[in-house]
Amino acid sequence: MDASNRKLAAIMFTDMVGFSRKMGSDEVQAMTMLLVHDRILSEIITAHNGRVLKKMGDAFFAEFGSAVSAVQCAVAIQTALKEHNTVSKPDEQIVIRIGIHLGDVVVQGDDLYGEGVNVAARLEPLAEPGGICLSQAIYQAVKSQSSVEAVHVGEVELKNILEKYVVYRIAPLYAVEKKGEAPATHSSASGELRFKVKSVKPQATIGRSRWLYALKWVAIRELFLIAIMVTLLIHGHNTKKNYSKNDPFLMFHSEVRDPISLVNKFREPSDPVSRFIHAGLTSELKQQISAYDGRSKVPKDLLEKIKAEIGHIVAKSRPWNIPEFFETDTVFANKYSWTLANPSPWLEYEGYDYNAWKFNLSLFRTYYEHDLSFENDLQRGFKMISNTISEGYDSFSDWMEAGIYVLLLFFIGSPTSLRVTFTDLRGVDQGVTFLTSEMNFRRRRQDSRGIHFRRWGFLGSIFQNLGGMRVRVDGNTILLTSSNIVIQRAKKLFKQHLAES
Repeated sequence: MDASNRKLAAIMFTDMVGFSRKMGSDEVQAMTMLLVHDRILSEIITAHNGRVLKKMGDAFFAEFGSAVSAVQCAVAIQTALKEHNTVSKPDEQIVIRIGIHLGDVVVQGDDLYGEGVNVAARLEPLAEPGGICLSQAIYQAVKSQSSVEAVHVGEVELKNILEKYVVYRIAPLYAVEKKGEAPATHSSASGELRFKVKSVKPQATIGRSRWLYALKWVAIRELFLIAIMVTLLIHGHNTKKNYSKNDPFLMFHSEVRDPISLVNKFREPSDPVSRFIHAGLTSELKQQISAYDGRSKVPKDLLEKIKAEIGHIVAKSRPWNIPEFFETDTVFANKYSWTLANPSPWLEYEGYDYNAWKFNLSLFRTYYEHDLSFENDLQRGFKMISNTISEGYDSFSDWMEAGIYVLLLFFIGSPTSLRVTFTDLRGVDQGVTFLTSEMNFRRRRQDSRGIHFRRWGFLGSIFQNLGGMRVRVDGNTILLTSSNIVIQRAKKLFKQHLAES
C-alpha cells in the first residue's frame, strides 16, 4: 500500500445496547428509537469535526483528526443521551457503548481500513452500557488536555487481533438498568446468524506456489521410499533368510567388464568350469548364446538371462563337482571335500545347503574374477537406489502415478487463500467464530502473519495445510489461507450468507 494512502486517525465505534432484542419485540418502536439515536449522534459528531464513515444498522463508524475531539465527542454523546433518557419512558431509553482508538489507518475512497479500525471496533464491546472504552494510545493523547477521568483496566486480548492492548474505561454517565445484549452464538443446526457477507473472492497466496507445493510433497514421498529401502538393506545385510532361489540376483550379482568375452566362454566352452555351467543352462538360453555372433554388442536381455540362470545354478543344494578343475586346483578340491562333510541346512523347505551355496559362489567368483566385478548385498542395494534415482520415471504407468499424485495434492492439499468481505465490520468476529465452529478449528497461536487455527491435534501439526488455517483480519475483510479443500469448504459456507445486492 502506498504511504500516501495511510494516516493517523482517531476512530470511534458505537453500538446500541439491546437493539436486536427490541426489534424482535416491537419493531415500530425500535425504528423510532433508531431515528432519534441517528439524529443525536450525527449532530454531535459533525459538531466535533468528525466524519461519519459508515452507519451499520444501530452502529456508527466515525473518524476524527484529533484524539481530544474524539473523546470530547464521545462524552457529549453520552451526556446528550442521558438528557434524552431523563425525559423518556423506560422502554424508550437509548443506551450505547462507545470504543475509541488512535492508530494507523489505510484510506480507500471514503472508507478506512487497517489495524486502527480493527482495534476500535473491538474496544466498543468492552465498554459498559452508557460508558466509553479507550485504548492506551487515545488515553495518552488526551490525559493532559481533558478533565475526564478514565479507569485503567489493564492489558486485554482483543478478539482476532494479533497483539494485546492496554485499555481504559470512562464510567457510564447515566445509570442503566437494562441487561446487556447477549453475545451472538451459533449452532450448526439452529440459531440466528447476524452477519452478512458482501463478497467472497479467491486470493493469490503470496509467496506460495500451489504447483511447487505439490511437487515438494512428491519429492518428500520419493525420499521417504528411498529411506525405507536403505533401512531394509542395512537391516537385512548378510542375513541368510534374504536369499532365495526365486531371487537369483541376491545370490549372484555382478557387473560384467567384458560382456563379449563372457558370452563367448559359454558359446564355445573350452575349460571345465565353463562346460559345467553351460551344461546347467536351459536349452532356450543355449540356443540364444549359440545364435550370438561373438563380435557384436551383447544384447542386454541376453546378458541378464545368463546372470540369472547362473544364479540358480550357484544356489543348487549340492557343491559343484568338477573333477577336472579340482585336479589342477587342490585348494578348491579340499574345500569341496569339507563342504560335503559339513552340510548346513538353510531354508530346508526349499532344499538349500548354505555351505554348498558359499562354495559354489566362491568358486564362480574366483574363476571369473577377471571377467566380472562382484558386489556385496549392500553395495548392490545402494546401486539399485542410485539407478532408480537416475532413471526416474521410465514408463507410462510411473508417469501416470506421479501425475495423479501431483494433481491430488494440487486440488486437495495445496495452499490457497480466500478474501471474505462483510457488509458490517461487526460481523467479522461472528463470521470467524461461525467458520471455525463449523470446521472444528481451534485457535492455537498468533504471530505477525495472522491468527493460526488447528485441528486433528498432532496430525494437524504435521499436515499443516489440511489441519490448519490462518486468518488475517483487515477492517471488514478477512483473508483465509489453508489447503484448497478447506478453502473451498469455507467458500461454500460463506456464500450461504451473501447479502442481497
